[in-house]
Amino acid sequence: MDAYATIRADDDTQPLMHDDWLAYIDKATDLVRPEGRPGRNPANGRPIILRPPADTAHFIANGERMATFAWGPPEFHCINVDFDAANTELVLERARAIASALNADLRQD
Repeated sequence: MDAYATIRADDDTQPLMHDDWLAYIDKATDLVRPEGRPGRNPANGRPIILRPPADTAHFIANGERMATFAWGPPEFHCINVDFDAANTELVLERARAIASALNADLRQD
């Protein structure tokens, strides 16, 4: 993925809240949390399941992953959007809808 955007609050007095983002993911039918994948524990070599953070979701359209939305560093109260530039129009439309629902702004990096 080679294009990026950020969803963050309009101002710092009312930051975007992590719990609101998690609740939004739970309700959205086109946002899917990634599944875990097999890996190895580096300390003992035993097999484990590597699980992505619960605040990460893939945007699925037409049966394909169009973008990844992931909560940013805690001090920034933002959602980072990572996508292929070929999907810009569709992804930014969806990102604007998310920003609107969470009383935030979409900023293209």
